[in-house]
Amino acid sequence: MSLLLTMLACAATPLNISTEVTGCQAVETGGDWTESLSEPLVEDGQVQVVHNGITRACSSDGTLEVTSEGETLTVTESWSDATTSDCTTCFMATLTISDPPAGSYIVSWVVEPDGVFGEREFEVE
Repeated sequence: MSLLLTMLACAATPLNISTEVTGCQAVETGGDWTESLSEPLVEDGQVQVVHNGITRACSSDGTLEVTSEGETLTVTESWSDATTSDCTTCFMATLTISDPPAGSYIVSWVVEPDGVFGEREFEVE
């Protein structure tokens, strides 16, 4: 699932934001799926922040909603879990910002219904 949003980081500067929820990469079946929020990767005009190691029922559906206030982005992650499932698997949720203007940014990652999972700060020069 990919969502392309144009958000306002500053009054006149739109941000090109996309989100994606996929299966974990390079994890063996039954492996250790340690849940973590990555440090922002700022590279080649893009910034990525990834919530790794999300363990859910195989049939779960994850969604990400992004809102912004100034240079603070809030990512709200929610899940619709199956009531019965024969298996669990690992997911990863990714926020990508393409060509952000120079500045200092904060990403606050919220997992519903638990609340704030973590915050990350980054600079774009």
